[in-house]
Amino acid sequence: MKIEFCLLLCIAISGVACSDSLNSMDGPKSGTVSGLVCNDLPTLAAVSEVPAIRNSLISEGKCSNLTRRAGVKVLRTVMMPGDGKYSQFETTVGGNTKKLWARTSYIREA
Repeated sequence: MKIEFCLLLCIAISGVACSDSLNSMDGPKSGTVSGLVCNDLPTLAAVSEVPAIRNSLISEGKCSNLTRRAGVKVLRTVMMPGDGKYSQFETTVGGNTKKLWARTSYIREA
């Protein structure tokens, strides 16, 4: 299982590092989000493929499954080849501002 995770992580990182066309600003500027969110993009890309890894990373605190919609300000949106768009956003939780990643389709524009 660790080998699968490392392989998926390497693929995601190489995809982001090797393509200038991945950066895209065509996405929501703000809105609300619910569903799977993670601290970084490679983790989110890997988590969405393997349910056992998703559950492990949620329990480790690297990802969360938001059941209630949270207000967000989108910082940037990127395209992962063959995998769709992901957005990095800021949200305030308990007085702390966090930068997280989610699939752009999980964000509803305000």
